Amino acid sequence: MLQALLPQEQQEMLRFRQREDRVRFAGVRAALRKILGTVYHVDPMALIQRDHFGKPELVTPLGASLAFNVSHSGACGLIAVSQSGQVGVDIEKLSPINVAGLAPLICTPSECARLAALSAAAAQDAFYRLWVGKEAALKAVGVGIGGDHMRTIALQDDGRVCTPDAAPPFDPALISVQPIVTTDGYCAAVALYFAP
Repeated sequence: MLQALLPQEQQEMLRFRQREDRVRFAGVRAALRKILGTVYHVDPMALIQRDHFGKPELVTPLGASLAFNVSHSGACGLIAVSQSGQVGVDIEKLSPINVAGLAPLICTPSECARLAALSAAAAQDAFYRLWVGKEAALKAVGVGIGGDHMRTIALQDDGRVCTPDAAPPFDPALISVQPIVTTDGYCAAVALYFAP
């Protein structure tokens, strides 16, 4: 698996403290390179760099027309590739969480109110759906998931994104978020951003 990674990627892998995280990073990156090479005919050793928000991108002439994104959590990795627009994915391993404590960090006030009205189990499921959907959307538009970005976008049940109280540097009407059916114990979503 390591032979599929460039020296820079091997160094990036070593940043992870846990062995499982290093193995997961290497496995997902090797799988991404295989997909890019076999399906899209990209040189399997093409340079992949990160933009200033940390989103990976190809440093090739195809880089502008071929978008991809990866996510990994627990024992699963998720890869999305698009030739139709920018793409973002997120997968999270489910574990018991304090929804009331975490919701204000990523949810709009109306989303927090909706979560508070649900039973504990339903609130946890809904919270994870919001989390992965918003993270996928923000990764697709390329603004990163840090700061207040998660709280400034609202995710609708039909996959639309809106910005109730902010004017973001992207058009939320051009984003579509869809859940991904996963193995038990995980929640995942993919987002496409049809940038003008």
